[in-house]
Amino acid sequence: SGVRGGSALPTALGTRLRHEAKMAPKKAVAAAAGPALPTVEDPLELPEGVAPVADPSFAFSLVHVVESPFNVEGEAASEEETPPLKEFCPCQLMVAKFKQDPPPEDQLARRLLVIEREELKTLAEPLGGSLAKGLRLKVERESGARKQRKINNARKRAIAAASGEEVHATAPAEGIHLGAGLDLVLLLVDYPSTLEELEEIVAEGIFDLPDAWVSTFLSGSTVLEEEGYDGSSAEPGAAPPQRRRQALRPHAVLGQ
Repeated sequence: SGVRGGSALPTALGTRLRHEAKMAPKKAVAAAAGPALPTVEDPLELPEGVAPVADPSFAFSLVHVVESPFNVEGEAASEEETPPLKEFCPCQLMVAKFKQDPPPEDQLARRLLVIEREELKTLAEPLGGSLAKGLRLKVERESGARKQRKINNARKRAIAAASGEEVHATAPAEGIHLGAGLDLVLLLVDYPSTLEELEEIVAEGIFDLPDAWVSTFLSGSTVLEEEGYDGSSAEPGAAPPQRRRQALRPHAVLGQ
């Protein structure tokens, strides 16, 4: 895995998005601003008499997850039979578990997001570009909305302190520990999966967006049948097929 440090977010994301909305075709803007993307709040202005507030820190990580499905032995119907082989896909299991959890009422309260290829296709299509363009839009909007929310919350606290009132700032409520200093983790599943797609990522400047980029390979030791075995049940009394275990190599896209 690799980590890239550095500040990643545009300093005037809201201005940029409004500018893009004016310049882009109406159809593209409408599609790109669909329900999958949060709205970036307007900056909260401090009233006269309230001292300036330093913007709080905001950091997020983009975790690139690729998998190599592998075979595992299932449950045999009886002691005499050979356990069947089943394909195990760790990414599919992870995404399915994530989707089981009901989304919070406040979209920005979710601090761990899964980004799948199909969503990127939907976002990239009206932009007329590669999946990397859809990814840039997704990353900037998700991180930008949470960053501005955090800034506005800090200003709300300052206003409340100046007036002697209690503040009811909207804060992340999802009970997930993301690690020290992280406000958001984006799990990028199965993209990029080829060297060509990796080049798209580089060309679009995606590596410069997050504070940390981490590549993760999910796999395991796969079980292989003896050469020529077709998976059918063995004859009664016949020796069971020979099996061996083999460690799978990391995905080629991770070696660059």
